[in-house]
Amino acid sequence: MPELIEPILALADSYRSAMADFAAEGRGAGDDDSALGRALREYGPRWHAAAGMAQYLAALRSEGDPSVDPPAGWVHSTAYWWVEDDTFLGSLRIRHHPHARAAADRRSHRV
Repeated sequence: MPELIEPILALADSYRSAMADFAAEGRGAGDDDSALGRALREYGPRWHAAAGMAQYLAALRSEGDPSVDPPAGWVHSTAYWWVEDDTFLGSLRIRHHPHARAAADRRSHRV
């Protein structure tokens, strides 16, 4: 049965396979401002080695650490992977608070 877990190195092969599918769809290009696009650009060339994947997983964990500044324009978020057995199925990121720009957009659209 599928479950949400913290990202782990043991699922690296399955994760890389899923990311290759996204890259084949064109995700990760310079105009892709999503977390997935950023990960493909910054870590995709390195996560094929165990050390590169470990760096990526450490970066994911640090994005949820309030003592570490998030990347410019981002808020702290915690990442989880949706997995079944040894297969990566997807991911979920939970923002710790709304992005300031998104909050301003919501205020400007109130009736």
